[in-house]
Amino acid sequence: MKVPRRAAARPTSRDRARPAASRGAARPAVHSGRARIPAQAAPVAVTPPGSGPRSYFTRRAAVFAAVLFVVAMTVAIPAQRYVAQRNNISDLRQQVAQDTERVAELERQVAAANEPYAIEREARRRLHYVMPGEMAFRVSDPMLVQKEQEARAKAEGPWWDRMLDSVDEAAQPVSELPTGRAAP
Repeated sequence: MKVPRRAAARPTSRDRARPAASRGAARPAVHSGRARIPAQAAPVAVTPPGSGPRSYFTRRAAVFAAVLFVVAMTVAIPAQRYVAQRNNISDLRQQVAQDTERVAELERQVAAANEPYAIEREARRRLHYVMPGEMAFRVSDPMLVQKEQEARAKAEGPWWDRMLDSVDEAAQPVSELPTGRAAP
């Protein structure tokens, strides 16, 4: 007598794609010459990579981030140097323009100083020259003459007085700098 097959017992195409261990089927008993060994439990199934919970940080993302970092560092340092050099060039061009203006001003001053009337004016002012037939008068300031006489009198005294006077003068605070500005 022939027993009809059940439809559920027939393996489907999905069942054929999976191994028997994952379908939950027990392994058949192993026969040996002496006794029968009972069936063993199926080994624990190992999940293939990527079938578990999805992680946003994968190996591919790590490699991409590393490559992106290397590219960024390769571009960033030369770009920074480029910007710094452009700023430096801009500063130097501005300085050249200022120096060119200063040179032009100095050339105008030299041209004016080489004029005959300017030379004559400076000779009269600095060297007290006069033209033939002119009379020169020198006016002296009485206050200036008095200060010069006091300085000579101090210089003629004993050396230790001059030394102590210079120490006293150095100890006094400066109210005005030699440049004419007020002391801080």
